[in-house]
Amino acid sequence: MFYELKETLRKNRLTENVYTKLRTFRHKDRFLVFSESHVEPQIDQSMKYRLNLIVPVFTNSTVFGGVSTALQMFNLLADSLKCERRIVVTGIETFSKQTYRVEGFKHNCDSKGIFFLSENRKILVRKHDIFLFTSWVTAYYFYPVFYWQRQMYQTVKNKVIYLIQDFEPGFYPWSAEYVLSEATYHHGEDTIAVFNSKELYQYIKKRKYSFDKELFFKPYLNPKLKEYLLNRTIHTKRDKIIIFYGRPVDSRNAFGLIYSALMEWSKSYKDAKEWKIYSLGDKFNDIKLENNVIRFLGKLSLEDYANIMFSAYVGICLMVSPHPSYPPLEMSTFGVKTIVNRFEEKDLSSFNSNIISLLDYTPHSIANTLVNVCNQYVADSAPIIWNRDYIENSDLNNVINKLEELLRYDNCEEFIV
Repeated sequence: MFYELKETLRKNRLTENVYTKLRTFRHKDRFLVFSESHVEPQIDQSMKYRLNLIVPVFTNSTVFGGVSTALQMFNLLADSLKCERRIVVTGIETFSKQTYRVEGFKHNCDSKGIFFLSENRKILVRKHDIFLFTSWVTAYYFYPVFYWQRQMYQTVKNKVIYLIQDFEPGFYPWSAEYVLSEATYHHGEDTIAVFNSKELYQYIKKRKYSFDKELFFKPYLNPKLKEYLLNRTIHTKRDKIIIFYGRPVDSRNAFGLIYSALMEWSKSYKDAKEWKIYSLGDKFNDIKLENNVIRFLGKLSLEDYANIMFSAYVGICLMVSPHPSYPPLEMSTFGVKTIVNRFEEKDLSSFNSNIISLLDYTPHSIANTLVNVCNQYVADSAPIIWNRDYIENSDLNNVINKLEELLRYDNCEEFIV
């Protein structure tokens, strides 16, 4: 019916203009401008060293996962270098009540300041500003700033730090964004690349990308979740609960595969009615299955997230990318039997014994695996599994020490603090 109406509007001489306007409005987000002069650097005579964290977003609801990792790395490195620090936000947001608060940081201060490009594209750049990129779009906007700095101050030995947290071209199949994001990996000689997993590093190297220096660290448990985990003194029984990382708007989390698998499982599994299903990550209307309901809990507080991981028996976390992602590591560490997918070099089966790593992750395969896991349910099973490297977070500190060494060597000057 909708298709027939669309064709009628499109082909009718009287309604053709209305159809065009509606279509333009519907696809307005595709009329994008990719400006290489989006940032306008200005001379800053200060000779003090400053570390700049460049992030695409910085609101209370977005500082988790990759942005949270970048923020922790930024603070550790600035502490190690004993230099000034600044956060620059490249997205459309402005300073508001929703801005994530960092202790001691003020709006638009030269040191310990949060600067929003949406408010002012002109930004003061010093000779000794060090840039930490955290996503392809931050690299796209600030590589030109870095080259301006090099030309203006003759800082020929300076490098940028590029925290690569996934193969981002894969987010945009055959598109302008694919081309531009992939191009940010072509500044190798000017870049210290830091990868947030060995699997991602191996994937990038397999594709022949090369950087001046290359470092990687293993994923680590969020400090607050670590606190909840280590302070847990009372053993609670596992409930018949399935949790999964459900983000329908994020293609690489393959919501359609999980949804299809749960539909099949709910219809065919004889004890399906005994189980509850919760989707974590995004908030949507609940979905009725044959014998169950998928309840979308959205983004939980870390305390609520920890509690549901202590209670759930089985989890499903798909990530169609070389990055391991955080939820399966967290769930399995908290004792949840966690179904994950393999992807080229990535295979999490050795992380701990609660991980169930699938090479074939069609809906039917996931549903069958889910049946097998549910059939093994025992309330007192699924103990907490310790992975020392993951919990102790020593790997990131080693990377910070190496970065400090590289930055001091490349600049060949005493840091002025």
